[in-house]
Amino acid sequence: MLWFNGKTFKEAYPEMNYEEKLIALYKLSKILESLHSKLLIHRDIKPSNVMIKEDGSLKLIDFGVSKIASHTLTYTKIQKGTVPYISAEQFQIDLEKYKNPNITDIKPVKVSVKSDVWSLGVMTSEMFSGVLPYYNVNNDKRPNDFLIMKRLMNKIPFPIPNNLDDEIKKIVEKATKIDVEERATSKEIREMFETLIKEKNIKIK
Repeated sequence: MLWFNGKTFKEAYPEMNYEEKLIALYKLSKILESLHSKLLIHRDIKPSNVMIKEDGSLKLIDFGVSKIASHTLTYTKIQKGTVPYISAEQFQIDLEKYKNPNITDIKPVKVSVKSDVWSLGVMTSEMFSGVLPYYNVNNDKRPNDFLIMKRLMNKIPFPIPNNLDDEIKKIVEKATKIDVEERATSKEIREMFETLIKEKNIKIK
């Protein structure tokens, strides 16, 4: 598996089998669980920001937009990250004010550790379906970033591809709940991956 050496998930996952993807995402969920336990938020979780080495170990890269959480919630004046992977709550603003180009009092968006969980759910969907985020929303083509933001502003759920297994679909659904309170934690997602790995008798290297 030399192709694992220093590659990003984006480069590696098209060549990974089901078990390898499951183990890799389980390991990523463990990293996020540890990060979140320290009240750290990465804020730009996506396939190109996760490195996987030949031995199967992972490394998160690009902490340029990361944030230290105050208790469970922080605020920021602007959205950070890569739009197709950004959590819905980061676009929950007043649409009428947003339409006014002269408005200066748009409230800061909420950012919590669960923003990373949303991104993990989107990544899980992409890696197991082979379908890029939102690709199947607009006539089988991914809409531009503005249309994605508009969907999230209107609280339209993340479009989960139909070709996902029921077990993976359940993980994606839990990770991409629009309501932050209903969304799973990184610990809960890690436990779901762990349970699935045990059920399939997969050995983690």
